[in-house]
Amino acid sequence: MDIFRLTLIDVIKWGAVVVLAFIVILGTRVRFIQPESRAKVSRAKSELRRLAVGIESYYIDSNEYPAMTMDPNRVMDRQYYKNRPTVVGRTFMARHDSPLISLTTPVAYLTDLYADPFADHLGTGFRYFQAGSGWIVGSWGPDRDQATGGQLMWNAGDIGIPGRLGESEEDNSILDVIERVYNPDHEQPSPLLIGGGRLNGAYTYNPTNGTISAGDVWRVKQ
Repeated sequence: MDIFRLTLIDVIKWGAVVVLAFIVILGTRVRFIQPESRAKVSRAKSELRRLAVGIESYYIDSNEYPAMTMDPNRVMDRQYYKNRPTVVGRTFMARHDSPLISLTTPVAYLTDLYADPFADHLGTGFRYFQAGSGWIVGSWGPDRDQATGGQLMWNAGDIGIPGRLGESEEDNSILDVIERVYNPDHEQPSPLLIGGGRLNGAYTYNPTNGTISAGDVWRVKQ
């Protein structure tokens, strides 16, 4: 066959080969990503359990929970941000000018603060919100939406993300989702935290919605 005189049938044949090869490559990539994502979810849940033990151990000794902050200059993992953002998702507050926090020094309630496997900034830790007599710690989840604050909008308080039309009237104003969804005066985890969500996805990651689907992975004081 003269390669410079391809017939329409030849073009179709070669086109089919290219499409089939693309499908095979894509399928291989999906099969690789899904187990990797499931492994990261398992890791996040395991490390969030360890964080929970450390937080409660600290409370037993101190009668208060570790401080939290959104100040980029005070967060425990600020050294991992290549370009210092104006605001970051709530997490543990560092002690003075060091990256250490009250969970690790002077008493080592934890020997590792763990890095969120779904964080955009490699090395940054899990999010932490504390209010009243309770707390919630969490990961951005497989949808990797750190840049927009996560489904629970861990950092919405400072950046004023507007509510989405179509939810409750309260949501149609500037809001802070994590403060509204997590209320320590209510039994936790609440039905709203478990089953609620914004128009761009559920608050809570659920693999039945897809291995890589919207929702944060969290652990809450019950």
